[in-house]
Amino acid sequence: MAGVGNTTTGIADTLGRIAGGSFWEQLQPAKYRGVPFGVFGGDSHFGRRKAVHEYPFRDTAWSEDLGRSARKFNLTGFLIGDDCIAQRDKLIKVCEAPGDAELVHPTFGRLKVSMLSPVAITERWDHGRVFELSFSFIEAGQRLYPTTKTSTTANVADKAKVSKLAAAVDFAKNAVTALQAGAAVVNQAVQTATAWYKTAQRLANDATSIANLAKTLPGAYGRFSLGGPSHSSSSSSSVSGAVATTSVNLQNIATASSGLNSAATNLSASSAGGYGSTAQAVTDALLSASAAPADSLRLLSSLANFTPSPIADASQIGVAMNAMQTASANLFRRAAVVTLAQASSTYQPTSQQDAVAVRSLVCGLLDAEILIAADGGDAGSYQALRDVRAAVVEDLTQRSAGLPTLMTVKTPSPLPALVLAQRLYQDSTRADELIGRAAPVHPAFMPTCFSALSS
Repeated sequence: MAGVGNTTTGIADTLGRIAGGSFWEQLQPAKYRGVPFGVFGGDSHFGRRKAVHEYPFRDTAWSEDLGRSARKFNLTGFLIGDDCIAQRDKLIKVCEAPGDAELVHPTFGRLKVSMLSPVAITERWDHGRVFELSFSFIEAGQRLYPTTKTSTTANVADKAKVSKLAAAVDFAKNAVTALQAGAAVVNQAVQTATAWYKTAQRLANDATSIANLAKTLPGAYGRFSLGGPSHSSSSSSSVSGAVATTSVNLQNIATASSGLNSAATNLSASSAGGYGSTAQAVTDALLSASAAPADSLRLLSSLANFTPSPIADASQIGVAMNAMQTASANLFRRAAVVTLAQASSTYQPTSQQDAVAVRSLVCGLLDAEILIAADGGDAGSYQALRDVRAAVVEDLTQRSAGLPTLMTVKTPSPLPALVLAQRLYQDSTRADELIGRAAPVHPAFMPTCFSALSS
């Protein structure tokens, strides 16, 4: 260690003699893997990687940018002192060690580097007690390989498909025994189905209301159309096209509801296995009828809270009717909540708080249904719903990464939206976004306190 001390002291003394300003105070003693050495000078290389493309009969070339170039550092230095041989041996040992290491550069400071070529050590008969060094380093990076990335949106769809099948199987398992009690049980299935699909039809009328339909039309409709999806000018975006689409969506829900009613009326032990698909057709039709993903979340969450009126009958037939009602309600809720999970995968949050709110909504309904499945012994639905929940959390977490947060904007007096957009984002074109969030009486007089995106 005496050599290390001598070298460090010698370098410090040399710098001290040269020092004449703050520049010299900023220099750091050079070290590689903790072994110090003096520095005569060096050169560094920075820039971009370029692939030059030249073409026949074209005088100029196209330089394709391939990203930042790896930084390179070349240093020439020295070891000095009566123990310079010991210092040299120590340096050779660390230079021959495998892996990346830390270099303390006189001006760049601490760097993680790889040695590009072996260190060159020069000794001369007329330069006793001195070894000259030549290093070449390149900045070290991580060893990365191409990896496959699973689509979280597709994963939600896959898990939802499995969950729908599991719900249908659990319904058939629970309904077959109850169906042996006769026509009263079938009538109970019809009543439960009717109450559920009428709820879906009522929600469909809300989804296709004029206020929500206006969002799908091209052009400006004030703050009432802000926040809706953007559509190109096409026949489906025109007023007549929107009305036609509404009629088709309502007809699809009516057709799905009629199919569910027919399946419930003809429900038997042999047809119970396919009953689940008719229920799922209703939720799929409602999802298609929604004017925007946000509507889908709102409407399907209402449908997922379906609770039929209890049956106060302790007789054997009453018990069977209760069993049918419970099995049907479970099937309907699970169809709705799984479709809700699918809707969440198409919804694009505007902020991190928005993503958390959607995740809490969907996961809350899934958690409630998971508990019901566990209490009822529906093992297939229990596990499938848990998988859907995990897929939803992963999807929303990944897609919301990097989104801005919400902040509270406060002003001493009402200001125009254009002024606030310029102040907050240096972009006056984002005034409509602020209007959509604050819902002012007039865009020239924004509220003095409202929420907006932080960036």
